[in-house]
Amino acid sequence: MKFGIFANTEKSGLQETLNALIEWVKRNNSEVLAPETMKSFITKKLTFINLLNIETIVKESDIIISLGGDGTMLGAAEIIGIDDTPVMGINLGGLGFLTQASVENMFDRLDKIKKGEYKIEKRMMLEADVIYPSERKSFFALNDVVFNRAGNPRMMKTEVYVDDTYFNTYVSDGLIISTPTGSTAYSLSAGGPIVVPGLEAIILNPICPHAVTVRPTIIPSESVIDITVAQDDLEPFVSIDGQRNIFFTNNSRVTIKKADRHISLVTFEECGFFKILREKLQWGRLPHK
Repeated sequence: MKFGIFANTEKSGLQETLNALIEWVKRNNSEVLAPETMKSFITKKLTFINLLNIETIVKESDIIISLGGDGTMLGAAEIIGIDDTPVMGINLGGLGFLTQASVENMFDRLDKIKKGEYKIEKRMMLEADVIYPSERKSFFALNDVVFNRAGNPRMMKTEVYVDDTYFNTYVSDGLIISTPTGSTAYSLSAGGPIVVPGLEAIILNPICPHAVTVRPTIIPSESVIDITVAQDDLEPFVSIDGQRNIFFTNNSRVTIKKADRHISLVTFEECGFFKILREKLQWGRLPHK
C-alpha cells in the first residue's frame, strides 16, 4: 500500500510523528511517497521512501496522510480533489475538525486502514471564478469563499444574484459563501448554521450585517451565485479557504458554484460527525466548579 504525505513543516512534533509513521510503514510492508521538500525531516534513508513532486504523489498514492491541522488539509484539498485520492488527517495541534486521527491514536487508525476497516466520505467543494475585464481565474475551496474589506474600516456592499435572479445587496463587514464542511469554520463564528456534511448545499452568511433582519441563507448546491462589490472606493479581496487572497475591483465579478470535483475523507465508525461536534465544541459538558 502506498501512503502519500502532506505536512505542515512549521508544526512542532512533525519530525517525530513523521518518523514514527515511517516505522509503521516499514513494519507493514508499505511505501511512503513524500514531497522532496520534506527530505530534511526524514532521518533515515530507506528504499521504501520515495521523494517526489506533489502531483505525482497524489496520482500514485492509495491514501494521503495529512500531518498538521485543518489548514494543512485545506491547502492540499485543491490538488487532492483532482484525482479523488482519499485523505486522512493526523492532527498535530489546534481544533482539527477535518482530521480523523491524533498522534496518540494514529497507529490504531493506520491499522484499520490496512485492514480495510474504514469508509470514504465525499465532501463537496466550491468553484470560484474571478472574472476580470480581460481574464478569468478559477479557484477551488473545500470550506469557504470569503469577501473581505481588506482592512478598509468602511462597510462593504456586495450585490448578489442567485441563478440570474437578484437576491440581495449585503451591507456588512464581508460575506462568507460556505460548503457544509465549512459551516463549522469561519461561518460558524459569524453566526451561521451547522450543516451536516452529507447534505450538499451552499450557505450565504454576511459578516456583521448592518440590518438585523439580514440572516444566513441556505440555498441548493445546484445554484449559481454571482457577486459584485457595489462601490468604487473599496478594493476588497476574495479569500479561498483562508489559504490565498485574490484582489479584485468594482468592474470585476465572482461566480461561485458547486465544483465538479470533491474531496474524499477517510472516516471511521467511531468518528461520526455528531461525536466530533460534541468533542470539538465541548457540547454537553458541565462547567467546572
